[in-house]
Amino acid sequence: MKLFLTFVAGAVLQLGAAMGEMENLGRPTLVNIFSLLRLLGLLMLVVSPVLMGVKFFARLDGKSN
Repeated sequence: MKLFLTFVAGAVLQLGAAMGEMENLGRPTLVNIFSLLRLLGLLMLVVSPVLMGVKFFARLDGKSN
């Protein structure tokens, strides 16, 4: 459940940062901060499903032994 919430938080972070980036196009410092937040959200979106898969297959491997 925690990994799914990490996925959802990454999606919300990426969406919010994209909206914030568009609102502050004239301010380079804020655009850089929002760009970093978008990258963090993307990282969370990519890593959490991979970890879900690893956890799932680890459980399957444990049941087969």
